[in-house]
Amino acid sequence: MIKYSFNLDACIAIFLVFVISFGMNFYQRYQYSDLLHEHIELQTTALRMEYAVSFMKASLDNCENGKAAGNIP
Repeated sequence: MIKYSFNLDACIAIFLVFVISFGMNFYQRYQYSDLLHEHIELQTTALRMEYAVSFMKASLDNCENGKAAGNIP
């Protein structure tokens, strides 16, 4: 019959591996959450800037064609 012995050092090492693993997972989740919020903010900023550029381009095209607000007959 095989006799098993309790090795405290091994148990402590395994426990530390699990604790460090969970800690790293929580830290990565925190970093991911921050980066996701920053990404969403940058995407909305880019969308607003793209809209502003297209609006300004349309206004310039109307001015070049003589269809500005003051020139409409």
